[in-house]
Amino acid sequence: MSGVFYDAAAGSGKTTYLARLAVEHRNGHVLLTTFTDANSDELNRVLLNEVGSIPDTIDVMPWYTFLLNECIRPFQGAFGALANEPIAGIDLVSTASALRTRKTELRHYACRHNGDNKIKIFSDKLAELALYINEITNGDVIDRLSRLYTMICIDEIQDMSGYDLDLIANMLCEISDMRFAGDQRQATFHTANVAKNKSYRKSGFGKYIKDKRLNCTVDVDTLRFCHRCPQIIVDLADALYPELPSTISTRDKSEATSQQPIKLVRVSDVVSYSNRYGAVSLVYDRRTKTPPGIQTNNMGAVKGLSFDNVLLFPTSNMRNWLFDHSTNLSEATKAKLYVAVTRARSSLAIVVPDDFQPQALDAWHIWMPGDINMEKS
Repeated sequence: MSGVFYDAAAGSGKTTYLARLAVEHRNGHVLLTTFTDANSDELNRVLLNEVGSIPDTIDVMPWYTFLLNECIRPFQGAFGALANEPIAGIDLVSTASALRTRKTELRHYACRHNGDNKIKIFSDKLAELALYINEITNGDVIDRLSRLYTMICIDEIQDMSGYDLDLIANMLCEISDMRFAGDQRQATFHTANVAKNKSYRKSGFGKYIKDKRLNCTVDVDTLRFCHRCPQIIVDLADALYPELPSTISTRDKSEATSQQPIKLVRVSDVVSYSNRYGAVSLVYDRRTKTPPGIQTNNMGAVKGLSFDNVLLFPTSNMRNWLFDHSTNLSEATKAKLYVAVTRARSSLAIVVPDDFQPQALDAWHIWMPGDINMEKS
């Protein structure tokens, strides 16, 4: 029983890589799972591109769905309080649920849904409940998974936290082949906001493997190259994490592009720029102010996606860092900025106030409507 963790760079094609591994092993029974619905949709899209349809021997599902349907429901009768209670679904929580309760109590894991009185499992307790049921059944949960799947692949492994990590560690002991792919710099989401294994939200899955002495190889070579962004954009993103190995872009420097890779755009020119280049606008959250008519996406929610031209609305702290890398950013802010910057295939435009005055910025210039000097021939 062993695993491989592919420590990936942004734009390295890790989702495609895992999907292709699943196709190669489709004569067995493969699970492809990841935290978010959006990433599950991307896995399905890649599979459709690779083989034209989803093979019957490959299951694609979000992580929470996997925990509920494959780890909890088949054994809920073993937990007396759940034996005769149909589980209606999952109660999504953003903070730690059911504090000061015991793991032997139903209320530690679930609540009754208002209106119909049906049971819903707290999202941050799904993995903990799966582990508890595995404990009281003497390992039946993990044993079932080992018989059900010949390979399990988990994409965006950096999103896993709390008891989810411990469940994965248990799975590694029994399941014949497990593969993981992730980039710790893109840890914009977490499966559970709990104290358990909290330190690994920053240090990452590779550190968890080492500390727990898991039978899992860390592969830092297979997915180390970025196939999406020009090197100048990759270098900017890497500067957020100088302690980590630098990323190499496979994009040829002579590759034709009509724009400078990085530029500045004043707020009053945002609409003109967006209309001209069809740029995708990225914001920290919905509180970010943007000009009327600009459709926006949350920086953290576009993980795994690529866009030709990105229009970045940085927070004030982000903007300070962009022009002075000594500025301190929180881990969450760094991760969101890293994701936003590395979505760009051709160009990254950074929105600045109208009164912004660049100083000693040799590489970045302010875009102006009709300025042919910003175009490459």
